Amino acid sequence: MAFPAGARPGLRSLQQGLGLIEVLLAVVILSIGLLGLASLQGNSLKFSHSAYLRTQATQLAYDIADRMRANRQATLAGSYAIAMSDTPLNNPGNRVDIDKAEWLNSLANVLPNGDGSVVLDTSNGYSARATITVQWTDDRTGEDVATEQFVFETEI
Repeated sequence: MAFPAGARPGLRSLQQGLGLIEVLLAVVILSIGLLGLASLQGNSLKFSHSAYLRTQATQLAYDIADRMRANRQATLAGSYAIAMSDTPLNNPGNRVDIDKAEWLNSLANVLPNGDGSVVLDTSNGYSARATITVQWTDDRTGEDVATEQFVFETEI
């Protein structure tokens, strides 16, 4: 039996199965790539949700600051002071109580375990320095302590 030039007998038997190994290796590399892509997508969702909650907290802090600016005399009198874990009044009577109740309800409804406080420094008599703290639970971070805080200071 004559073989073509450059061909040796038994070479075909050495190459059997190499195509299968190449395919298996390509599948393993593709699987690792797809797992990395899935991990990236999961992290993207987690960070997007955390950013959304932080944006909501920022808007809520600005909301109570605007309410205090709209009712400046009551703010200078210290009426807008709110402690952490305060509960809103069921039947608020005046504008200050309505503002505080609406803000605390918004915190509870918009943010998971949302809470907040307003600390007023009215020592100079003609303006108030307000420190607004918004707190919520961000359980998607995967950290042991998942409580987040946004602190906003403004002059009223």
